[in-house]
Amino acid sequence: MEIDRRTLLTGMGAMAAAAVGSARTLDVAAALPRKGDFAITEGYTYVSGAFTHPMPIAAAQAYRDAVDRRSTIGSAPPTARGPDPKAAFAALVNAKPSEISYKWLMGDFPVTWTPKNDASGYFELGTVANSVAAALSVSIPYIQQLGVENIQRYRQPMLKRLQEEMPRLGFTRATPLGTTSPIVTFASKDTTAAAKKLAAAKVNVRVAPYWIRIAPSIYNDMHDVERLLEALS
Repeated sequence: MEIDRRTLLTGMGAMAAAAVGSARTLDVAAALPRKGDFAITEGYTYVSGAFTHPMPIAAAQAYRDAVDRRSTIGSAPPTARGPDPKAAFAALVNAKPSEISYKWLMGDFPVTWTPKNDASGYFELGTVANSVAAALSVSIPYIQQLGVENIQRYRQPMLKRLQEEMPRLGFTRATPLGTTSPIVTFASKDTTAAAKKLAAAKVNVRVAPYWIRIAPSIYNDMHDVERLLEALS
């Protein structure tokens, strides 16, 4: 299957943009959900991956390791390096590494510039965020091993259940039926009571004054969806 940028961003949502891994290898099995890969407090239900997608546990550790190496003079360099994150991301979306830039995820960026022909033009262009690069060097392979199609397919029953049940609880669909996006949004004239119910049940979704956005990810399962619905009932 070939995946272009738009397909990836629609199908992966926040997962592709925010899921960060480590510079060490993860043993990724085919089975979903991947609850054990994330540090989510027991008894807490997080179904808000579009707002802030949690880092995998190994991701956070890789980030810390990179920061520790930078903050300790004379510390030993890492014994092994993961794949180049820029090349790995390019492979994930069937692009060339040369096509990937800081502004790439923002879409078409109709601006060009010419560096100054002085010291600032040569030395003030910025550098790679090494700690982020260390995290991305395995997070992208993590997504590749799980498979974008598998992730998208896994979410569909949860999204379908939400689309069926939320209107019965008084919410109006804002996301059309049949949409395979990882995000479903429901409108409401007042979400104050819903916000209190969800907080009391320790269920985290994005609640705004007039809408609720739910975004299940690979660490969620149907039990999480049922817990959300029960909290709103």
